[in-house]
Amino acid sequence: MPLIKPPITVAENCWIAADAFLGPNVNIGPSAIVGARAVVFRDIPAGAIVIGNPATIISNREQKNSEKSS
Repeated sequence: MPLIKPPITVAENCWIAADAFLGPNVNIGPSAIVGARAVVFRDIPAGAIVIGNPATIISNREQKNSEKSS
């Protein structure tokens, strides 16, 4: 059987925990967290925290504004 290599895209500031599985053609959004042993078959939006099999969003990370208020 031929080897197929569809892409997996992991954006900046993501954390993919131990033993997580990312399926083919999956995109992990910026600042997302994939919990240990999670099984991801669908795209994960920016800032999402996912766990389980199949991966389910349990929360969203708060995005801190890097600009200082005047």
